[in-house]
Amino acid sequence: MRHLASAGWEPMRAPWSGRLRWPRRALIVGGAVALMMAATLWMLWPGTSPPAADGSAAASLRFERETGIRVVRVALTAGDGLVDLRYQVIDPDRADVVHTEPPLLRDERTGAVVGTPFMGHSRMGEPKAGYSYPLLLVNEQGSIERGSSVSVLIGDSILEHVVVQ
Repeated sequence: MRHLASAGWEPMRAPWSGRLRWPRRALIVGGAVALMMAATLWMLWPGTSPPAADGSAAASLRFERETGIRVVRVALTAGDGLVDLRYQVIDPDRADVVHTEPPLLRDERTGAVVGTPFMGHSRMGEPKAGYSYPLLLVNEQGSIERGSSVSVLIGDSILEHVVVQ
């Protein structure tokens, strides 16, 4: 290599090496972190009700009017031992029914019912409009599986065909 350097040739360096190595790496890492945060917020942002298997938006709206809540997501968590029911409060006066009568989930194929709240079921304070709340239910004996359709039962109101994530 010495004879090349004396002839005016220098060995090629990687494009990321040199004086600007630290700022360039920081920019790449910072951009990746920002992208991951944006993707996480997009996935967790409370939007409309989860799409029902039959696409019944009218049934979702009726359920929202009756209960005061919008079901955001039904998903398995904790090694499929818990069912995470996320809901957004639409009408705080009607949404109080969730705290007086915990919801039940019924698997539409097997008829299995899950309704035991994990670590009790209590919420301090009044539900606030626009806020999303989690409710963890014990998935006894793995009754609910990913991809299955469940019905959410709260009081006399039923939301059918909610796909479990």
